[in-house]
Amino acid sequence: MIKVFRRFVVRCTLAGILFLLVTSGSGGRVDSSDPTPDDGVSVGQSDAKGHPTLHVVYRSCSKENNRPRPTYYSKRIALLSCLRSLEQSNACWEVIFLNDGVIRDDLLEPMRRYGHVVACDSLGLAGSYRRAVRLAGTKSWAPDDLVYVVEDDYLWRPEAFKQIMAAHAELQGPAYLSSYGTPEERASGARLFLVDQQVWVVADSCTSTMAAERRIWSSDRFMHWLGPWAGGAWDRTLNLTSRGELPYTWSQRFRAEVQPQPLSGTVKHSVKRVGARALLNVLSLGYRLRPRVLYMPLPEQATHLMLPPMLAEGTDWEAVARDTEAWAAKLEV
Repeated sequence: MIKVFRRFVVRCTLAGILFLLVTSGSGGRVDSSDPTPDDGVSVGQSDAKGHPTLHVVYRSCSKENNRPRPTYYSKRIALLSCLRSLEQSNACWEVIFLNDGVIRDDLLEPMRRYGHVVACDSLGLAGSYRRAVRLAGTKSWAPDDLVYVVEDDYLWRPEAFKQIMAAHAELQGPAYLSSYGTPEERASGARLFLVDQQVWVVADSCTSTMAAERRIWSSDRFMHWLGPWAGGAWDRTLNLTSRGELPYTWSQRFRAEVQPQPLSGTVKHSVKRVGARALLNVLSLGYRLRPRVLYMPLPEQATHLMLPPMLAEGTDWEAVARDTEAWAAKLEV
């Protein structure tokens, strides 16, 4: 019986790997008039003085969810806080808005004023993330440019992007950075560093909002493409994989995933998940030779706008929201 089960798992894993390799990763429809990393059109240039440019890929969705939010939450205040922080970053920057669905006019107007809009349709969570990762690795940007893939329900402190660029300049070797995340419990003095009086620590996860050099996004693209298929907290899965740790035990790889299902679609989804988990485990072995560590600041410089425990501690976020509104009113944004 055990041998039969093992053969079943191996077959499902191989089928999942094959299915993943022949399945398109992005999904959704993209407006053909918009530049993409693959059509030869440059959507941004590096600093003429040779300094790394900050490129923000802002994943925006027309839909809202029913998660508990603070009273001051809105997608507009999140967007404005991001633009305010970019304006105060002292960096050469650009922002590209990857819009999934029809975006409201009160959001679209500042997007067009401050950045470039890429209109998409029916990408969904996984498709939007994969599309953003593909854009983050575009060859038209310098290899050491910093590309920050962000979501549309974050509130940013004014100094957030300035701190990110300072940390990027200080770091040695490949790494991921995030203004928000969950600190790693094992963090010790050897895994901390200080930049401009800001403490940075090793992070355990960051809810898929992170920055890295363009070359890192390009080389890690397949890993990021697999992440959504792994299911669960796949942002943490990607973090473990990229720093060379097995994201799953070999039993977790197929636990509660490979079981009889009445619907063929569910079976296909389970097979994909098993294949993705197996491939991520294999990829993690290669990353042991070239690990990427995820760092975050304490206190955090941004927050996911959901009620605790997701809301970052150490900052009066309601005051940040009020100050952002005052900044926008002054500039008539």
